[in-house]
Amino acid sequence: MKNILRDQFGKFKSLKIDVLDGQKKWEVIFRRVFVLLVGALIIYLLLLAFVGKKDQNVPEVQADEEKAQWEGDQKIEYDDNGKKWYIHEEYNNYVPPVEVVEEVPEVPGKGVIDDSIRQYIKSYGGKIDDGYLSLLREYCDGDTLKVVVAISVAETGMGKNTNKQSNYWGWHLGGDSSYDPGLSEMAQEICRGINKSYMSIGYNRAVTEAYTGGDRVETWINNYKIAFESM
Repeated sequence: MKNILRDQFGKFKSLKIDVLDGQKKWEVIFRRVFVLLVGALIIYLLLLAFVGKKDQNVPEVQADEEKAQWEGDQKIEYDDNGKKWYIHEEYNNYVPPVEVVEEVPEVPGKGVIDDSIRQYIKSYGGKIDDGYLSLLREYCDGDTLKVVVAISVAETGMGKNTNKQSNYWGWHLGGDSSYDPGLSEMAQEICRGINKSYMSIGYNRAVTEAYTGGDRVETWINNYKIAFESM
């Protein structure tokens, strides 16, 4: 058993085999096979290391591809270098969103009106909708309409702070504090009354106090001016 152990020079003494420098045919064959096996093993190990490193990046690459399979109605792909390619033969059923254009009310005799007054009302978000605004335009001229809208903000937050269905101005016709008629009547009455007696409200303290009865005048004037000067 001892005689068949390999020594430090690659020789098997008992068998007289020299696997390193021997020139016998089968010794040459053995060396070649051994070199090929070692080379194959090294290549295999290198491949394992490379594949393992590449697999670490797979989730990120796949995530990127999943996020970018389509661009609008055009299919795209990314190659290994991250370059984007358009696949012109493939499309999906993508339908571009249709822009919804809000209809602007047409006021009889005045055409379609979308001015700073309407834009302010929309941005404020009160209860004066396009239908009510069109009624107010029928009975108010431009200057009066701005005053009427600003009063509605100062009085009730443009209807947000009242349960009344039409009277957002605290308008007491004939002293009736419960006055809350139909929209058309209210629009006609508020435009007529403001134009007649309160066009300087908010900038004339005596007129403002007469309208509010002296209640929270400073706050009222401040809210009125912010609304009026925003239109």
